[in-house]
Amino acid sequence: MKTEAHWKSEENLCNKGTQTTMKKKEEEEEEEEEEEEEEEEEEEEKEEEEEEEEEEEEEEEEEEEEEEEEER
Repeated sequence: MKTEAHWKSEENLCNKGTQTTMKKKEEEEEEEEEEEEEEEEEEEEKEEEEEEEEEEEEEEEEEEEEEEEEER
């Protein structure tokens, strides 16, 4: 027959296992959140770069149009 101390020992082991599992889940969730944030930042950077490129292209087109008008 198991003693009360033995039962408490088993209960503590179960609690530790649960805590470990919970910590692992929390760590995994944090890693996923960090990855998502990094992906969002990368997407924002790409969008900004694309916008800058579009603005540069528009400026170049305007300059070309001005040059053509001056030639006339």
